[in-house]
This record gives sequence, C-alpha cells and structure tokens, in this order.
Amino acid sequence: MKVVKQSLMMILISILSVLVLCITNANHILVNAQNTKYVSKNQKWANQFKRQGYAYSLRYGNHDYILTNLSKHAYDKVVKDKVRFKVRHIGTYKNAISFNLVSKNGKYNTDASYSSDFYYTDSRNKRLKPIVKLERDIFLNSDKNLKAKYKKLYSMINKLSNGKDKSVAKSSYYQLKKYLKTNSREDIPYLLIGNI
Repeated sequence: MKVVKQSLMMILISILSVLVLCITNANHILVNAQNTKYVSKNQKWANQFKRQGYAYSLRYGNHDYILTNLSKHAYDKVVKDKVRFKVRHIGTYKNAISFNLVSKNGKYNTDASYSSDFYYTDSRNKRLKPIVKLERDIFLNSDKNLKAKYKKLYSMINKLSNGKDKSVAKSSYYQLKKYLKTNSREDIPYLLIGNI
C-alpha cells in the first residue's frame, strides 16, 4: 500500500512539472509573438506619434486586452510613477492595434492597445480638461450643433494664457476637424487618446 501511494505521488509530481513547463513555454512563445510578429506595420502613423516624443503614459485600462510584456509589479510601478513613453512602432495583430512603447531611459519596452492602455500626458493637465471634455463630446456626437461647439471650443482655446497649453489645444482642435472630415483612426486628436 505504501509503495502504491509513493508511485501515485511520483506520477502526480511528474504530471504537474510537465504542465508547469508547458505553461511557461506557452507564455514565452506568446510574448515573443507579440513583440516580433505583426501582420502589418504602419510606419507613417508611427512617425506622427514619434514627433510627439516621450508624451505618453500607461494607465490601468481594459486588462482583457493588454498586450504588455511587463510583470504586474513593473506595470503597477510604471503607472504609479507616470513614466513617460514614446511610440516606437504600430502594428496590427489579429484585428487589434498594438503600439510599441519605449520609456525614455530605455528600461521599459511594452505594447499597449490604442484606446485603453495609454494616454497623452497633456490630456491630464487641469487647464486642458474642459477642452478635452468638449472635444470628446464633439468626437462622440459630431452630428449635433457642430458649428456652435467648434466656436465654443475655439473660444476656450483662445482664453488659455499658457503658450504651451494653447499650442497643444490648437493642434488638437485642427486634428479633430481633420478627423471629422476623414473619419480615419490615424487622425484622432492626441488629447483624446485614452479619453474616448
């Protein structure tokens, strides 16, 4: 009886160790696939983001779609410390858009989804919040009172006293107008990234 128990225990341990190896191997393959294999890359669009520099931060988004290769601890630290990232390249993989982000110090390199995992850091600026809110309203309800909303938005932008804030808001204003004409995801205003 004792020998049978020991045999069963050894078999169970062997099965568990094989399962752990399979899971570890599958995770390694998945991370490598996410980092290297894109169906297509959109370098022109990535260059638009690159011009912004290290102007993006990660946030807690829809964790079902995070393509990150950061550990939970590293991800929490990056979000808490508001580490700045730059978009290196953009790719599509199985109908999803993935943005490859790299931190300024090069320590963090991760992928993030477009709408939920990262944001343009200036969009969290207190002086720009009302502008972001109105732009979001125009973006989501573009068929209602568009001229009046554009006029109000432009007026709000002209009342900004800080030159950098005014420049960012004006750029976003023109991006929004372009987006509403083209309806292309490549023209979505930077201030709305992570705020839609």
